[in-house]
Amino acid sequence: EELAQDVEEKVYAMQGLSALEAEEKETQEAALEHINLAIECAEGTDFLYKYILRGELWADRWNLMHKLGMTEDAEAEADERISAFDGLEDAVPHNSYLYYGYRFKAHLAAERGVVLIAKDYMHMAIHAMEIPPAYEQPLAEAFAQTHENASWILREIDRATPDPAQLHWDI
Repeated sequence: EELAQDVEEKVYAMQGLSALEAEEKETQEAALEHINLAIECAEGTDFLYKYILRGELWADRWNLMHKLGMTEDAEAEADERISAFDGLEDAVPHNSYLYYGYRFKAHLAAERGVVLIAKDYMHMAIHAMEIPPAYEQPLAEAFAQTHENASWILREIDRATPDPAQLHWDI
């Protein structure tokens, strides 16, 4: 357990450093290196971490790649992560890889102006997480929006979604 905590602290620190570096254009390449190291470290064990989610680490990578103009590669990686869990939804119902992978794809669809596809991806993302009953009605209302402002709809869905850090995840 002590080793798991050490690994988790190292991953958390690299993720935080990457987030800081990602804010400035001149340090974004270093940010990508640090999030890659965090992923490598986290994926190098089969520990169930207390505070970090492997899917969130990958989402940080994909979002950074998107910022750096590597959107096609990031989307292909997200598709690869999603397909790795194809058919395992019953065995691994609360899956951070699926949640963050579909969420990334939803935001790309929103940027492209394809509202229905963005909402479909967010539906798939939500199905990969544990949703307490108190969140069901606000989520239904957010998804019921019919206008064409995809960014606004996704923001409303995010507001109605429980904080992933406060939920149970199987992986």
